Amino acid sequence: MASLWKHPKSKYWSACYTDSSGRQLKRSTKETDRRKAMKIAEALEEPYRRRMTGAQVRKVFHSILQDVTGDSLVSVSVKDYLEGYLKRRKAEISASTHSLYSNASKRFQESLGAKAEQDLAMVTDKDVLSFRDGLAATLNPVTVNTVIKALRVMLRAARQDGVIEVDPTERVKSLRQNKSEDELQNARRAFTLDE
Repeated sequence: MASLWKHPKSKYWSACYTDSSGRQLKRSTKETDRRKAMKIAEALEEPYRRRMTGAQVRKVFHSILQDVTGDSLVSVSVKDYLEGYLKRRKAEISASTHSLYSNASKRFQESLGAKAEQDLAMVTDKDVLSFRDGLAATLNPVTVNTVIKALRVMLRAARQDGVIEVDPTERVKSLRQNKSEDELQNARRAFTLDE
């Protein structure tokens, strides 16, 4: 059962709750009103009690945010955000860059399948890793890294726009580019007379 605690030198209430493994956790609610702080504490513990899915957790926090502050969470589907981003940036970037971003967006949405219609905040680094690895099965590492870099730019913009809290591409590394010794020597050799 969630509870509240207040440090003698703080004006804010702290939420005390238990996670799914039985660990006791404590987080500041940044609330001075005990009633509002208790709602936050109960909301923090509820996902662990029910073992909710990501969408359910987001719905619970959305309702609490509305109750406590009157604000609402921004919710945009993957498809809608990426298409809006491409429209917004069309006049700001070159045609080739726009084409690259459009291609990355299309491939990523295909990789997500039905999840592309869901909230962008539900996209995880596992989704991006799966996308990267799927591309790596058929494409050159340089091409894969270029597509991931384009996706990273779009999702970083989503974080800056306040649509997502965490950019799921941050923890996804680029693929190592293995060049054979012959390729390295050919890249460094001098021109011949005919060339």
